[in-house]
Amino acid sequence: KHGINAEYGGPRGLQLQVFKAEVEQQRLIPTLRSFLKLYTSIPISKLAKFLDMSENEVRCCLMAFKHKKEIARGDTVDQTTLDIDFYVDKDMIHISDTKIARHYGDYYVQQVLKLKDSNKLIMGSALSRPGPQQSA
Repeated sequence: KHGINAEYGGPRGLQLQVFKAEVEQQRLIPTLRSFLKLYTSIPISKLAKFLDMSENEVRCCLMAFKHKKEIARGDTVDQTTLDIDFYVDKDMIHISDTKIARHYGDYYVQQVLKLKDSNKLIMGSALSRPGPQQSA
């Protein structure tokens, strides 16, 4: 036997390898997320030292985390990864806490709704008031 079936022990072995790789990616996400929540920016080299990994392994983990985060956007069950966002610029990771931005957004929307209600109230009272009397 030669080829992929011999290397992984058939379809079941191949599926097992894929499953193990997925579990390994999932295992690192909470640790990675906890480090990212501590910083607004961090060099990949520093994060690699914290995680005891190579810089390339950290880049792969970041990509996996980003991918899992995008999948979680459509998932109503797992929303734990959505509170943090990041991007990599050269060798620096820039992190933003989306919970803070969400609070500002909620406040802004509430203020707009209050203004809209106030405008309706003002316009309603202006329309119901009789106009100035005209003399002949």
